[in-house]
Amino acid sequence: MTRHYVYRIILVAIGVYLFFKFVCLPFKIQGQSMEPTYKDGGFNFCFKQRYFFSEPKRGDVVTVRLAGEKVMLLKRIIAVEGDNRSVPVYSHRFGQTPLKRIVGGPLW
Repeated sequence: MTRHYVYRIILVAIGVYLFFKFVCLPFKIQGQSMEPTYKDGGFNFCFKQRYFFSEPKRGDVVTVRLAGEKVMLLKRIIAVEGDNRSVPVYSHRFGQTPLKRIVGGPLW
């Protein structure tokens, strides 16, 4: 191994770390709450920069941070601030969440 080869490996490792830390966070889908759009046991990436310049809108699918980046939920936005819900909030399983808990959105 040459010195340049080791430098390239280190640079690639740093680039991969930064990409998966700040751009795309891999996650496994667990549960049937988002079927048929997202299947239980599926794999996707959370694009963290999705709402960098805009806020989430009604109908968007977002990843919501529950506890750190270890526990995240994949949920669809059914209402935004100021909307009157046709179904009361207490009848939903998840309910409301502040914007700061929304990490991003799935890539596909």
